[in-house]
Amino acid sequence: MPHVIVKLFPGRTKATKQRLAEAITRDVVAIAGCTQDTVSVAIEEIPSEEWDARVRQPEILARQDILYKHPGTAPPEKDPLKKFEPGCPAENRGWPWCGGS
Repeated sequence: MPHVIVKLFPGRTKATKQRLAEAITRDVVAIAGCTQDTVSVAIEEIPSEEWDARVRQPEILARQDILYKHPGTAPPEKDPLKKFEPGCPAENRGWPWCGGS
């Protein structure tokens, strides 16, 4: 305890993922008040074409009650004032409201 799972698009190097895991571990230790040897970090790469079905729908939209940090771009169905913009940030490309499927 604690165990952190990071899901992201493929493409980062092993070294980058290691640095991310180390940074998360440092912050979890500092903020949660545990020791480094109790923290585990997993990094799962999810292809962009699977993001909606595997992450957005089941883990972001369906579990908002436990979500402490929301994505910066709200989906149109959750934000009726938001309209599709062709210039979506790179990290959101592939999501349905950013030109993905």
